[in-house]
Amino acid sequence: MYKERYVTFADILGFADIVKKSAKDSTPKRQDALVNALIEAGSYHPGLNATDDIQFQTFSDSIVMSSASTMSGLLHILTSMADLSIRLLRLGLLIRGAIAKGSLHHDGFIMFGPAFLEAYCIERELARYPRIVLSREAHQDFKRIEGGLKFPQILFDDDGPPFLHVFANLAMLNEGEPTIDFLNSPDVLDAQMCQRSIQNLLDASIYDPGHYEKLRWLAIYWNGTVARGAGHALEPILLPITLQHKVTQRA
Repeated sequence: MYKERYVTFADILGFADIVKKSAKDSTPKRQDALVNALIEAGSYHPGLNATDDIQFQTFSDSIVMSSASTMSGLLHILTSMADLSIRLLRLGLLIRGAIAKGSLHHDGFIMFGPAFLEAYCIERELARYPRIVLSREAHQDFKRIEGGLKFPQILFDDDGPPFLHVFANLAMLNEGEPTIDFLNSPDVLDAQMCQRSIQNLLDASIYDPGHYEKLRWLAIYWNGTVARGAGHALEPILLPITLQHKVTQRA
């Protein structure tokens, strides 16, 4: 019954608060946004390569995707989760998750196995920020892929775990010429929607230290990858001035 597979488990962050606020909102705008976000995730169909054996499902605030344990399957998982992260970010939603490799049964709506438990534990205990962390085995497999891949990409942060560079494609927009057509292209406009989403979420999080920490990490990640040297197209996120910033400026 078990097969060796790659599996990703991801949570939509702040989902419970979104649901509570939608119930109190007298206008249908928030409810519509929530429904559209769930439709966006639930109707996601990542590619048509049958040999990758992609399985995808959502339940409540959780997303699960798995693939065959091949290099093609791993790349499919990585590119699909990066794409889905951006699509949800445009709607103002963040996901945090993990990708693992191991024994798994995933057929339609039935899914269980040690690989899922590993991905679940990594998401709960290590991911911490809005990012998708790779397990040791998944990361080692990615490193064996030959050739210089522009996408997907894996990054590291100060705390160590390798994570999926979901902004890699957006960062490549910086290479375009700053013409009117380029600045008004769908890709740039979508990226600007992501920038506004992060800025709005960050600004709204300053009264909740736990939530602010996650949004501040995401803003620094954006500024260091997408907005770096991209003043003509993608603006940096504006961070509140902190005591640390003041000390740094004086030094």
